[in-house]
Amino acid sequence: MFRTRAHYAVAIRTAVDVGDQQHNFSEEEMAVLCAVAYHQPIDRAGLKDIFGKEINRDLLGRLRYKNLIGNGPKSPRPGAPHTFVTTAEFLATFDLLSLRDLPEMGP
Repeated sequence: MFRTRAHYAVAIRTAVDVGDQQHNFSEEEMAVLCAVAYHQPIDRAGLKDIFGKEINRDLLGRLRYKNLIGNGPKSPRPGAPHTFVTTAEFLATFDLLSLRDLPEMGP
């Protein structure tokens, strides 16, 4: 993926005819993305602890399909479940250079 200065975006989109490719996230997708970003690597049990309910595998699959989350290291929990981490695509989508650029969580 290429990145450029924001003020060149319109000219580049016009030249390559990509249009306005915007991600439309549901409230639940955004909440899960935030949880993964701030608590990574995190497994489904960790997400359940945060949300108080199981997170749908389809929702996680959609975020993986969009390449916003990926597999992290195995969890130390029994059964060594997979964990989720954010990707370079996540950083680019939210215009972040690194995870240090995430807004600080409130008290």
